[in-house]
Amino acid sequence: MKMISPAISSSKGLGGGFIPAIAEQGEEYLINTSAGAYHFTRSVGDILHPERESRETLASIRQTMGEYHFMSQYQQTLCPRKGSS
Repeated sequence: MKMISPAISSSKGLGGGFIPAIAEQGEEYLINTSAGAYHFTRSVGDILHPERESRETLASIRQTMGEYHFMSQYQQTLCPRKGSS
């Protein structure tokens, strides 16, 4: 289980990592707040915030920006571009 501190800026990542827009694996988080702990789980394919960006919206964004940029910005998966260097 990953521990997340809400005091950490999202630009620095959550608890030293990032939560992808679309879950690529089963995930389990424990979020500690001043109001108490919150347990958060996701299954493969679950959308992080479907009320904000639906599966259809994410698919449209992925098509518009391309796989490379979508994976970097929405999935937090940095990968080299294909082709010769």
